Amino acid sequence: ALDVAVISDLGLRKDVVRVPIYQHGCAAGVVSLSLSPRFVTDTSPTLLLSLELCSLSFFAEDVQASALVGAAIFADGAAAAVVAENGGRVRIIGS
Repeated sequence: ALDVAVISDLGLRKDVVRVPIYQHGCAAGVVSLSLSPRFVTDTSPTLLLSLELCSLSFFAEDVQASALVGAAIFADGAAAAVVAENGGRVRIIGS
């Protein structure tokens, strides 16, 4: 999986917890933010990465209306945020 390769390439610790979230589209970022308090501790902030690669399903030879509309409306995107605990509350400390 792509996330496993990135963890390895970046030399991150072996105990990195990954939670792949699929089929949520634009809402995946909100879903991951809602899960972040489960992983944040006072000594361990959480890095959230959200990546959507719609272009992987685009094929230039597919000229059906649904494929063209989908390609016109949806695009690739990525975002990241660091979430940490602050006095018992979770807050975003960087993005």
